[in-house]
Amino acid sequence: MSCVLQNRIVEVLGWMFMMSPVREAQTTIHCSVAEGIAANSGQYYVGCKLKKLTNSQALDDATAERLWQVSAELVGLQGNTIKT
Repeated sequence: MSCVLQNRIVEVLGWMFMMSPVREAQTTIHCSVAEGIAANSGQYYVGCKLKKLTNSQALDDATAERLWQVSAELVGLQGNTIKT
């Protein structure tokens, strides 16, 4: 399969299944400006709606701390910890 054809297939599939940047930004904008949303700080939103997390790893403080430590090391922020 030619590279041009592969690129066209990816382009068409992307158009069919991906949201536009404007649509993608809607949840972030909603969380930034909606009144009363501060009570839900740190929660997960999808499609401008609060989504309940059901994965136990997503709710585990030890896993969050480890992810933070690895991320801090990767970007050169040694010794930082999550502030709770």
